[in-house]
Amino acid sequence: MTTTPPPDGHAALLQHLKDMEAADPLIRIKLAGRIVFDMVGNMLRGERGVRIEDLLGVLASTGGFACLAAAADELPRLPAGQDHQHALVVVTDDQGRRYFFGDLPNKYLVDGPMALLGLALAAAREHGAAMPPDAVTAVMRRVAGHDIGKDGVFGHPVLPEAHRLADLPINFVRHLWPRIVEALTLYEVPVAQRPAALGMALQIAIDEGKEVLAPAMAATIAIECAVPMAKIDPQALWNDTAPRTMPGAPQA
Repeated sequence: MTTTPPPDGHAALLQHLKDMEAADPLIRIKLAGRIVFDMVGNMLRGERGVRIEDLLGVLASTGGFACLAAAADELPRLPAGQDHQHALVVVTDDQGRRYFFGDLPNKYLVDGPMALLGLALAAAREHGAAMPPDAVTAVMRRVAGHDIGKDGVFGHPVLPEAHRLADLPINFVRHLWPRIVEALTLYEVPVAQRPAALGMALQIAIDEGKEVLAPAMAATIAIECAVPMAKIDPQALWNDTAPRTMPGAPQA
């Protein structure tokens, strides 16, 4: 992949961000969320504009994968007394395909204060969506208990026909994750903050798309895409160009 050189004045912008973070610790991820939102929107734009369902699908799919990447990055630095056994666990299906579970990816996906889907649901509820309390956990239970290992089921969002996506979440990640990483790296967004940056992008999409797509459906799309993509094996995406194992992940 060819890396785009930083634009003129980029170093000054980075320094400005560092200076501003003392007053607003979220300024970098807010800016990164807007940048990723605009970038993905431009990539998806066609003659009729951008279809909001697909924009949400890309942001949520890559956001889910960002949760797994952040978990793998954090795992080697966990304190010695912390429960490593449940932090990141690999489950293998009958065909040898691997899926990743555990407390660490869940922290970035749903449990943490700036979790990807927590930010998305907050935006939907702000616009009046009556999301059930178990909106995320119900999908997590379905994916873990029913979808794992089933071709044509795992990673296929359960959505009404009118809101079906143009492609599968795994293909969104496969083709667009490198571009998103490049943008987040350009603005020096730490790996641990990348799920939140994509959560901010989802918030923008839900806010700006609320007149054409009900916020509750927008949040549903985000959940259906992010949950399975926080569990996929990078090896299934990029074969030999991806790590063969997550560092230190116990096998189950």
